[in-house]
Amino acid sequence: GRVIVDDVIALRSRNNYEKLAFSYALAQSVRLDLYETRIEKTIVATQRPLSSLRTKGESGLTSTQLSQHMGELFYQRCEVNLQWDILDTPELFWELSQDSFEDQYKLCRDYLDLDKRMD
Repeated sequence: GRVIVDDVIALRSRNNYEKLAFSYALAQSVRLDLYETRIEKTIVATQRPLSSLRTKGESGLTSTQLSQHMGELFYQRCEVNLQWDILDTPELFWELSQDSFEDQYKLCRDYLDLDKRMD
């Protein structure tokens, strides 16, 4: 049967690695949500000046303010690129010699749409 139904995770065992598999995926989703929120705030903050720049040829900002907005966009982009590896499959699942819980990890990632959200 399905392991996740209506946002409820049904563990198949009491194994700590199974719990860890779901925990990793949930933690990565939270981390990605933080980046999504930061980027959304940056986009909202720069939307009006950029729209004005596009339509009127001027942003209504001083060159310093415009540089700050551009710097913030660049910073957010770099921050996401530098931290992207935290969203990779944890090495633990490759190292486990016993029952692999990577399938549960991937199932939870799929449920949370992590790959779609990263694209």
